[in-house]
Amino acid sequence: MKKLLICLGLLVLAAACTLRLGYCIELNGETVPGVYSVATVLDCTQAVQRAAEEISRGPAEPPFRLIPVVCLDYAELDRRELCRTLLRGYTGVAEAYAETTLSPTHTP
Repeated sequence: MKKLLICLGLLVLAAACTLRLGYCIELNGETVPGVYSVATVLDCTQAVQRAAEEISRGPAEPPFRLIPVVCLDYAELDRRELCRTLLRGYTGVAEAYAETTLSPTHTP
């Protein structure tokens, strides 16, 4: 019985060493593929929130929801790409971007 408990304890310890806490991101009702590290998600969400408020010139409600999960490995997407993905979800940002890309530009 003692050996069984030791083996079970070692199995739990091995599982705890390989599992990581991360976030799945739901953006406008759709799940962004992959699980991202807590530090990456928090850095990106703070940066994106500030950028969205600056671009839309007012308070912006985050269009995403963070879902905590346990995973074996994180997604390979870099911070810049994750920030772009999250930023595209903001309504005011999408409208401002559409105005700047669709309006004619005058070059001197």
